[in-house]
Amino acid sequence: MTKYAVLLLLAMPLRAAAQEPAQRVSLQVVVSRFQGDTKLSDETQVLGLEANGKAATARSGSPVPIQRPGGVLQVQQMGRVDVSVTAAAEGRFRIPITIMNRFVSDEKQVPQIAQRAPGIPLFRNFIIATTLQLGDGQTTRIAGIDPITNENWQADVTLSVKNPQTPPTGPSTGTTGIPVKIQLGLTTADGNRQTMARYTLAGSSSGESSSLKIATEVPVSVPTAQGQTAFTLQQMGTQIDYRVSTVGDRYALQLTITSRTFSGTGEIKSLMVQNTQTLRDGETTRFTGTNSAGEAYSVDVALSVVK
Repeated sequence: MTKYAVLLLLAMPLRAAAQEPAQRVSLQVVVSRFQGDTKLSDETQVLGLEANGKAATARSGSPVPIQRPGGVLQVQQMGRVDVSVTAAAEGRFRIPITIMNRFVSDEKQVPQIAQRAPGIPLFRNFIIATTLQLGDGQTTRIAGIDPITNENWQADVTLSVKNPQTPPTGPSTGTTGIPVKIQLGLTTADGNRQTMARYTLAGSSSGESSSLKIATEVPVSVPTAQGQTAFTLQQMGTQIDYRVSTVGDRYALQLTITSRTFSGTGEIKSLMVQNTQTLRDGETTRFTGTNSAGEAYSVDVALSVVK
């Protein structure tokens, strides 16, 4: 009996440690839109959750019902944040997050497109999907310009720990990489005029896919071979898909840039770029090419590790 009693006493501290609650954190997400130095709008959402990997969702804005061709009714959600948090290395937290901010656009801000589907509004989109790493009190920013309206969007994400522990508790996610920031400048030509669009991206070197979309959804009716009309959405704007992974003492950055914009004469110009660059911390590079109209473009990229 004595032997069994000793084993029971030895097991009790282990069971108590396993039941220790995960840390509680607060995540603040602020989405802002600017025209030059003038702030046009901002929206703040605060989510309280545990660092245990369970997903949380916050919604904002009133849903907008849309009557699609053929009588199909579809409800469009305007604002949403999907996120989860787990403990990572060096006191940081791994944060897979999707941020969506949408609103009905003023028709005058977007040039008329042939076959524009009548009676269906345009939607402006600012959508981020990435995995962040933040410590207590840290903020990161993801930002870029809408090439259709020249408005600047940004999302600031801040993490605060509510019950600090040393070390952070909660399930670990294995290899999480380290946090990185990417500065990207896309220079394009329109006749004799050049314009540069700047973007700030955030993620980690874990090899996970991330994306930033700043675009306007334009509903278009397209005739089919069967004599019917099909409904599609043309995305006018820019989407950047990116992935960062560690290669020795460098970082491999895989980029896909998709852009559809209007020329000065109202014609649609398309750009599709796929490129991989291997950079050291703090290094900058440039690569070039031509768009669908045969006009030159250049992409300047800088990668830095977030300490």
